[in-house]
Amino acid sequence: MLLAQTCIVALGRITYDGLVLTSIDVKPVEGTERTVTFSGSIAGKANDATATFLENVRQINDTDEDGKRLFEAETLTVKEAKAIISNGDSEEGEGKPLFCVHGFSTQPGTHLKRLNDAAKKFNKGKFMLVPVIWPTSDANYWSVADTNAPGAGKAFKTLKRGIDSFPRKSLLCHSMGNFVLRHAADENFKFDNIFMAAADVRYDLFHKDYIRGGSEPERKDGLRICQMLSNRNKGKVHITTNGADAILLGSSLLPTNWITRIGLVGNNMERTWWGGFREADPDLTDDEIKGCIKNFHCGPKLPNSERTAHGYHYDDFVVKYYQDNHF
Repeated sequence: MLLAQTCIVALGRITYDGLVLTSIDVKPVEGTERTVTFSGSIAGKANDATATFLENVRQINDTDEDGKRLFEAETLTVKEAKAIISNGDSEEGEGKPLFCVHGFSTQPGTHLKRLNDAAKKFNKGKFMLVPVIWPTSDANYWSVADTNAPGAGKAFKTLKRGIDSFPRKSLLCHSMGNFVLRHAADENFKFDNIFMAAADVRYDLFHKDYIRGGSEPERKDGLRICQMLSNRNKGKVHITTNGADAILLGSSLLPTNWITRIGLVGNNMERTWWGGFREADPDLTDDEIKGCIKNFHCGPKLPNSERTAHGYHYDDFVVKYYQDNHF
């Protein structure tokens, strides 16, 4: 199969020919063996337990009855998905999958189009972009964070054995996609590198005082995320930051959060009185995971027109960082 990561708009309709992974419930098309439909209007559930590989995703009407695009695709087994990735090899080496998890309030078509545009910047010999789609149709931030994200994390974790059959792979989570990461975190779910882009999670996720400060299971998420690295001597958990990120500044003030987000400051960092950042006490990070986390401060590299940006994770200089730090 020619693995063209294409996403085009023809007559206003989006198509994507590459590999896609989704936890949105798909509906079989009667009379077909593998064809299914799905839409961004399908709600997520906290107890979601299934995720599906798809190919040949295409929009089949302008909008469905709920005002969202309706898509049709063919389902794939994990074995078939792996074969597609193997066929993506280039002369420079294996086309290693980079699973890309979107954030809050992102429709499937938006994510597919964004990934197509970003794919032009990536060297396929290093990365093959695999869009990961989860339901964020609910406009309520708390509902998505408390219901959809946990369900998506659990659903993707059901595929961990199959996904681990890919010998090399990395993970990129943007914004609330890092909520999904927290719920999918499992020491048996291995990735070469994990990129937490503009992450909408608490700044002390990897700090010993938070990890050891109580018995709640979520306090160990930082440990589990670092334990997902296949080789901590080579790979890292990379945190991209922008201290002026307007979305994360707002998220930090939400009543249910009320704590600085790590995508603003990075790990083991603190703000200075003049608006910059400096390393805080090096002993803040939990001893079990010291050395596995790397900050990449993007704010100073953003143009003035994007100083408050939240969606900078596919900018040229950030893509270069992903590739330079890949092994």
